[in-house]
Amino acid sequence: MKCLSGVLFAVLVMAMSAGAVVIWPVGDSLTSGFTRAGAYRPQLYTVLTAAGMAVDFVGSATNDTTALLTTAGEANHDGHSGWFIADTAASSADNGKGIYESVQGWYAAITPPGVILLMIGTNDLNGNNSVSTASARFELLLSRLETLSPTARIIVGSVPKASETNIYKNAAVTALNTSINTYNSSILGIVNNHAASGKKVQFLDVNAAMSLTDLGSDGLHFSQSGYDKLGTLWAGAVMVPEPGSAVLVAAGCLLAFLRRRR
Repeated sequence: MKCLSGVLFAVLVMAMSAGAVVIWPVGDSLTSGFTRAGAYRPQLYTVLTAAGMAVDFVGSATNDTTALLTTAGEANHDGHSGWFIADTAASSADNGKGIYESVQGWYAAITPPGVILLMIGTNDLNGNNSVSTASARFELLLSRLETLSPTARIIVGSVPKASETNIYKNAAVTALNTSINTYNSSILGIVNNHAASGKKVQFLDVNAAMSLTDLGSDGLHFSQSGYDKLGTLWAGAVMVPEPGSAVLVAAGCLLAFLRRRR
């Protein structure tokens, strides 16, 4: 293929010469794993290292890992099962489980990341936790991450769709996916506004890429194949330093090449 002949080689050379890419995965159980050890992280690691990139996952947690990640010394992450965007005065369910309140402490103990993967909000929306102000809490969290790590690229993943009958859904929640879509639209606007002001943040539409058939039996977390699909999606975003650049074409070629080899 023409796109693999020169451009792909250039991507591989850049990746291998740049040193380890320090990645900080931040979120809830869709980042940690819970029902599937490692969630998307094993596939993310596999795709990036297959592309010749050295990877260093950082974070305060090492649970929900796999033999692959443990052997590679890359079990770290900050995916925390059941956690929320931030603590809210209106709910005791999130007391002490707010990502916003905890990221400063986590960041102080890790190698400064080059890339932050942030996907959060599922538990707020599925748990009926001050849904109307969820996007405002998200912006506070995003701003805190930007302040903590101003040189890092922050890739924000939209909240994926979930089954309306998932086993964890609060009984008071109706039209869950409508709430998810509203939240995702709001955080897209927030991300775009921050990017326009010069922040190194970009949006990855996880919701559009994933489907209900990618979910596992509980209707909220992904199946193994779903997490593998998500890991490949994150990898594509990580391998594109600047949206719209020539590297975007190369990364697309690379992912197509890797998929054919699987």
